[in-house]
Amino acid sequence: MSNSVILKNVSKTFYSPSSAVHILKDINLTISEGVSMSITGPSGCGKTTLLNIISTLEAPTSGSVIVNGIPSDTLSDKKLSHLRRSFSFMFQKDFLFSSWTVLENVLLPILILGKSENNARTKALSILTRLGLKDRVDAKTKTLSLGERSRVNLTRALLSDGWLIFADEPTGSLDPENAKIVENELFTLVKESGKSLILVTHSAELAKKADIHYEIKDKSLLEV
Repeated sequence: MSNSVILKNVSKTFYSPSSAVHILKDINLTISEGVSMSITGPSGCGKTTLLNIISTLEAPTSGSVIVNGIPSDTLSDKKLSHLRRSFSFMFQKDFLFSSWTVLENVLLPILILGKSENNARTKALSILTRLGLKDRVDAKTKTLSLGERSRVNLTRALLSDGWLIFADEPTGSLDPENAKIVENELFTLVKESGKSLILVTHSAELAKKADIHYEIKDKSLLEV
């Protein structure tokens, strides 16, 4: 059975003592293996909220999120945590440890999961070399440029055994030259690995590189 995430009639509302703010309404979406999709929309429209719901980091107000045939709201916190191991995340903030080396930062998630360090190291060095970071493997991440840090962040996401990568504005803080490098390698490497990608971006040009492009408009998800 192939991996999938299915959203059925998902809505999200944030409540305060004085009001209710409706962010998403009746979202239906299927994410399959080997497919890249992008999500665009104005700031505050719910792009990151939708990403969090798909990854089960946040629960919808109504509707269902079904991961590999199992409704996420039927799972315990422990089982949800285990399920999320099949996901990897690449956010605009990279969460790298500044006093650690590039390689140490890249390998950390793998070691936490008890995976083989030797296999992971070989794969990590291959990706880092391809991304032009061969000579920066032993450098402390505090010495890296923003573009280099973003490529380290990309390597860490690709190194995961997870089948689905979530990328939330991964090039939003980069200059055009570095953004182009990361964007091109992101789609190329994801496709070569057979992984799936869900990308949230403000860039219409970047969004068009995905197999499927969606836009959040009037709280609904529409294919562009």
